[in-house]
Amino acid sequence: MNSVVTVISDAITVRRKLSFHYHSLPRVVEPMCLGEVGPGTWQLRAHQVGGRSSSSARLPDGKPRLF
Repeated sequence: MNSVVTVISDAITVRRKLSFHYHSLPRVVEPMCLGEVGPGTWQLRAHQVGGRSSSSARLPDGKPRLF
């Protein structure tokens, strides 16, 4: 497991928020689960609680997102 996957997995375990840039926008999320969807390709399911979004949706809206 690489270090990013370890950090995310640990955050899920202890229910810690994460902050990162996704599509060049800052995000703050409450991570829910992490899975490998293909060789070396990971997806994070999380509630976005802060930062920005490229969609016009207001945050937080209570819907989980995939990153």
